[in-house]
Amino acid sequence: MGQTQWRQLFDICQRLQGFPRHLSIHVGGMLVTGRPLIDMLPVERATMPGRVVIQFNKDDAEDLGLIKMDMLGLRTLSVVDECLDLVEAASGERPDLDALPLDDPEVYRIASAADTVGVFQIESRAQMATLPRTRPQVFEDLVLEVAIIRPGPIQGNAVNPYIRRRQGREPVTYPHPKLEPILEDTLGVILFQEQILEITMQLGGYTASQSDAFRRAMNRHRSVAEMESLRAGFLTAVARHSGVEEELGNQIFDSVAGFAQYGFCRCLAGDTPITDALTGRIATLAEMAEAAVPAGPAAAGNRPTAGGVLAAPPVTTVWSLGPDRRLHPAPVTALYRNGVRPVFRVATRGGREITVTGNHPLLTPQGWRQVDDLGPGCEVAMRWSGGDIYWERLAAVDPAGESETFDLTVEPRHNFVAGGFVVHNSHAAAFARTTYETVWLRRHFPAPYYCGLLNNQPMGFYHPSVLVEDAKRHGVEVLPVDVNLSRERCLPDGPGALRLGFNQVRGLGPGAVERIRRERRRGEFRDLQDFCDRVCVALTEAELAERERPAYGRVGTSLHPPAPSAVERAGVDNLVVVGAFDAWGFPRRDLLWQVREAFGDAGGSRVVGPAPVPAGLPEMTEAEVTATDYRVLGLTSGRHLVSYYRERLYREGVLSSARLREMPDGRRVQVGGLVITRQAPGTARRFRFFTLEDEWGHVNLILRPDFFDRHRALLTANDLLVFSGTVQAQDGVLSIRATGVRALPPPEAKPQPRNFR
Repeated sequence: MGQTQWRQLFDICQRLQGFPRHLSIHVGGMLVTGRPLIDMLPVERATMPGRVVIQFNKDDAEDLGLIKMDMLGLRTLSVVDECLDLVEAASGERPDLDALPLDDPEVYRIASAADTVGVFQIESRAQMATLPRTRPQVFEDLVLEVAIIRPGPIQGNAVNPYIRRRQGREPVTYPHPKLEPILEDTLGVILFQEQILEITMQLGGYTASQSDAFRRAMNRHRSVAEMESLRAGFLTAVARHSGVEEELGNQIFDSVAGFAQYGFCRCLAGDTPITDALTGRIATLAEMAEAAVPAGPAAAGNRPTAGGVLAAPPVTTVWSLGPDRRLHPAPVTALYRNGVRPVFRVATRGGREITVTGNHPLLTPQGWRQVDDLGPGCEVAMRWSGGDIYWERLAAVDPAGESETFDLTVEPRHNFVAGGFVVHNSHAAAFARTTYETVWLRRHFPAPYYCGLLNNQPMGFYHPSVLVEDAKRHGVEVLPVDVNLSRERCLPDGPGALRLGFNQVRGLGPGAVERIRRERRRGEFRDLQDFCDRVCVALTEAELAERERPAYGRVGTSLHPPAPSAVERAGVDNLVVVGAFDAWGFPRRDLLWQVREAFGDAGGSRVVGPAPVPAGLPEMTEAEVTATDYRVLGLTSGRHLVSYYRERLYREGVLSSARLREMPDGRRVQVGGLVITRQAPGTARRFRFFTLEDEWGHVNLILRPDFFDRHRALLTANDLLVFSGTVQAQDGVLSIRATGVRALPPPEAKPQPRNFR
């Protein structure tokens, strides 16, 4: 290639720089329009069947004035709801999560021990590595824990300083005195989006609209040139307004820039009226912001506050919902200006209105739900009189343009009454509340909770096989699929056990499961031939016309069941090999031999009996049963796969995960197991993080870049691995820095690991 061609290639690359690298779909992002979407925007089919996406990115949609909503955590809410349904069905009583006290020491013990597989928001490896260090003891600790392990704080270099300060190993410091009231609650680091707004307003003298424009520009500008243009303006503003030198200004800008794109926010419109619980005085949030001044050093200029602890606000206490489901006076500890944002008008049938951002949570009978997730007919909590609340249905949730927004911090429960509505003041706190509830449910109702997790896949950080093994370690007996006992979904089977449902069996579609359900209502299946006669033949026209519609269950199952269809041969084979007919006492290979004739004769009249089973068919070994379970179900109710290698591993000096916990820092060890996750985060400087699982738990591996490059083929092609390495144990967090690796003989079948960027 000549010099001219190289120049042409370089010119093309420069033109392409900054273009999108790929197309992806937000997991919960939706547009709401007044007219059909296809009349307003170009759309295209997504790679996922049944999905349609617009041909603009999120920033273009915002510039066009479209209403975009991100609905998060819906799968977890389904898990919680299903768990509550199952508990109520078994006991007749439904736990009231709205009245759940937030001081259960068992919840905080579990979180501090990082025993959080299957728990909302704190089940990832990064969270598990942080929890033993921060050791949350009260609900506010969980709020900060949820907020800190996110891309923003990580990129803003906030995580390690926060942990060290939380542990008392580093003093809490502030880059500038004006930042103390802003960052005091978060130990001097940035964790929330409104802190960015406050920093620019306090240090740089930005107006509220300028501050929000700065934050939005940071969210969108990814090129070096655009970010540097924002840096120059920021440095000039903070130097002129607060005398901040360039080096410190760059340090603050880097922290803000790393964080800006991913922080939590919380917003109410400025005209929202707030009633003082003790004096009865009423003031809007905008009036409170204008009248109040920050306490401490930031008060010197006597400016209206952008946020932080307040001195002499017009409203000092508000009504806040307690665990007894009554309202009690609670102190206002901070007020925040959150900039100009898109807002919604929420109106009740009784005529009450409030204007909020789409992600602001309101209290409903189902718990805290964001406005994005509400609509006409939904019930929300309203203040009646004194400390009483009542439920009122919504009449409308409509876009209301843009408005300057504010919010309050209220201790200790982070909720308050605004405009008569019971609202929550933190996206992070709403997530933390769900985190607390999922830990509590898993602790007190493990079998129903794990059923909910298995029934609402795909979701979360771990494969269903990992969830099943975790259920076993928490004392839940996992029972196999049974043709006469299993239901459509996984369900509790007595105290401390769950029965796998037909939804776990490959080769059984919704129609086939509905056919089995209907037939079983007429009586249990007696044998394999009876099963095939009743469910493997086509339905008659009369049977197809029969439209019985029983109440079907719960979220995830249709209130109108699918049309029944015949069970295919592959479905019968799979039921046999996973033990669904084991209750009749026949070996699985014998039954599998009989399937061909039973399926072929299904529904017909037989003059002679079935052909005899050949003598001498060996029964399936435990290892073959486990392999078949993984092949058909993706999980097993039997022995863990690694248990079949345990004797060999012991002979070779390989420690189990249970034994590893006794090893001191710096000890050279060998560990082995099944790879369940591989991670290569962009912020980790090419380090890789593997997680192994054995019968007793998990082992975390740290792989240096050079180590991974040397063993890349082996590490990516094998899922049963033995590592040698050095123990790294600190603050209750244990991991192995890998120095060597080898593969174990591959099994016949295994669950699939989850590989993350």
